[in-house]
Amino acid sequence: MNLSRLRIIRISGGEDGATDEATLGLIPDIVSESVRHVHLSDFHSLSYTTLTRILEKPCALEGLHFHECTASESEPSDLFPLPISPKHHLTHLSLSSSASIAQWLVRPGFPLDFSNLICAEISRSSNGTVATILEGVRGTLKSLTVAGEDFDPTIVTFKYWSPFRLDDFRPIQLLRFPALTHLGIALDLPFDIVATLPAISEITNRNTIQEIIYTIQIPHLLDGEPQAAAEQSSTWPTFDAGIAALPLPHLERVEIMFLENPDDYLDPDQPGAARAAPQHLDAASFPLLSERKLLFLTTQYYQ
Repeated sequence: MNLSRLRIIRISGGEDGATDEATLGLIPDIVSESVRHVHLSDFHSLSYTTLTRILEKPCALEGLHFHECTASESEPSDLFPLPISPKHHLTHLSLSSSASIAQWLVRPGFPLDFSNLICAEISRSSNGTVATILEGVRGTLKSLTVAGEDFDPTIVTFKYWSPFRLDDFRPIQLLRFPALTHLGIALDLPFDIVATLPAISEITNRNTIQEIIYTIQIPHLLDGEPQAAAEQSSTWPTFDAGIAALPLPHLERVEIMFLENPDDYLDPDQPGAARAAPQHLDAASFPLLSERKLLFLTTQYYQ
């Protein structure tokens, strides 16, 4: 198999994250010199050996991306020698619900250089180690994506979705990233959006942010419940006023993207029958942002 032009590798451990070690061991074998980005998702016991074997390959990685990965506790990294390959100068790093992986990435002598990092996704992974990585590039980082609870652990409706150990939590402080042009914030429910305003209000006119993109994973979970409807009706004007008041002279776009699964619209009581899709917001809910032509409401479907 000729993989000389392969640039991106995406491998998932599956829904249960229980991919066996033999399968994991095959990952380094397909990392050719042309590979620039490696995406690993849903590995609930990721081997340190597997990661170091990837980094030993003679390629110039630009991005490492972890989604819902957990470091193997049965394999302490300090028992293994560090890779001897030249350093990979990363421009992109993703640690989405993968806080425990960060401890490996900053080991002394580990072959990763973050000085060129321009894009970081740190969703539900803001711990002390991640803070160390970000601190080193805070003056040059251009794009940052976080979850609401990376500002404050209480910004999460589903309390059982614990993002990280609270004893190692380090809040993301936006004022420390003056070079940001893109800010992404992931939320689970619409009315959590107002709870992000205190963190965003730290932004000053020295920031160069051009776009703020919110993604809401479960926008209509509580549709039809009066309390939820009332809460949402007050949410949007409050959010509109709060964002419009930000001193951001370079701001060009405020987007709220709803991530929807079409299967959610099937009526469980009537197999095969679709229930009415929920009503979407319109610009009238955001008069201030709409007047300045900053508002974009979008939907992205997934399954």
